[in-house]
Amino acid sequence: MSGPVFPAGFKASDTNFMKMGKNTAQQKHLDHVKSIFASLKSERIRQGKSQMEIAQRMGVDRSAISKMEAGANISIYRTVEFAEILGQRIKITDEKGF
Repeated sequence: MSGPVFPAGFKASDTNFMKMGKNTAQQKHLDHVKSIFASLKSERIRQGKSQMEIAQRMGVDRSAISKMEAGANISIYRTVEFAEILGQRIKITDEKGF
């Protein structure tokens, strides 16, 4: 079982990546987070699960799942929960892969 990897420097307080500035480091993080949610969305679709099904299991509105998949309104807790529902794991590493 594998899953997306968060970059070093990822902070739980960075809950809305869409509002981040455009400096290079922040854009790199934003791009990485978007790729994580693209992977989770692809896995959700591959498994034939709807946003509504994921939302019900997480106890949130379907719109919250839509926002997460778009890279907005993200928390580490909810990201891990989303991944676990899909049988995936989130791994946080530094740039060297540790």
